[in-house]
Amino acid sequence: MKYGIEPITERRELEVLNQQEKISVNIQEEMSQHAKDCATNLPDDVISFLKEAKGLNNETISRYQIGFCSKHPKYPDKHERLTIPIRKNGKVINIRFHAFGEVKEGNPKTLPYCSGLPEAVSLFPEDQLENDVVCIVEGELDALCAISRGLSAITVTGGAGSWRDEWTPFFRGKKVRIIYDCDATGREGAKKVAAILSTVANEVEVIDLGLNDKEDLTDWFVEYDRTEEELEDIVSKTELMKQSTKAAAKKEEITFLTAYLVI
Repeated sequence: MKYGIEPITERRELEVLNQQEKISVNIQEEMSQHAKDCATNLPDDVISFLKEAKGLNNETISRYQIGFCSKHPKYPDKHERLTIPIRKNGKVINIRFHAFGEVKEGNPKTLPYCSGLPEAVSLFPEDQLENDVVCIVEGELDALCAISRGLSAITVTGGAGSWRDEWTPFFRGKKVRIIYDCDATGREGAKKVAAILSTVANEVEVIDLGLNDKEDLTDWFVEYDRTEEELEDIVSKTELMKQSTKAAAKKEEITFLTAYLVI
């Protein structure tokens, strides 16, 4: 140690960490209060939009504290946004701000509460992981629509191409149904996630809704007035990825034994 440099450096690093932790706690409290404020006294037109255009019911809107703000608190030029608080262990770690109505060119469809959040990409809603059968869908509103229909559904807040290794164990032993959007990005993302989860889940199915390009599960229920029973019919006709993996392994075993017997 020379001239006391090391202790000063360590002390400064500790001060920075403490400051970052304090900021994190402050932002968390700020987000929690903002989510509560936005969910209070929802305008009638917003409630109608959530129910009629997005297929949510009152219980889901209330349970997940869906709200509305006329102006984004951190991006004041972004107006009229639906607010969906994202929680981990019950605490708000982000708020997803969805554009309300038509999205103008150059205006992001979805925004976070602020930049630099450590868990901006996460699973939502976390309580759905308690169920044995889970649908993984593309987008918070798709998940909420499915939940409103009595399904267990969860989404990745980062989009179809996002996945973190730390999430994989949450699906161990579960039956997983991946229902992403009907476009190239959705199909590729579904294949990626299916390949990962087939290593831990009991069953993995990639469900093709057979809709038009870029349509999704909300369109299935709301636009086309399809039912949960019709969805289950598609599920029952979808090949299990887990079974396919086992079948391939069995085929390799038979090939090996046949070659061995011939020798």
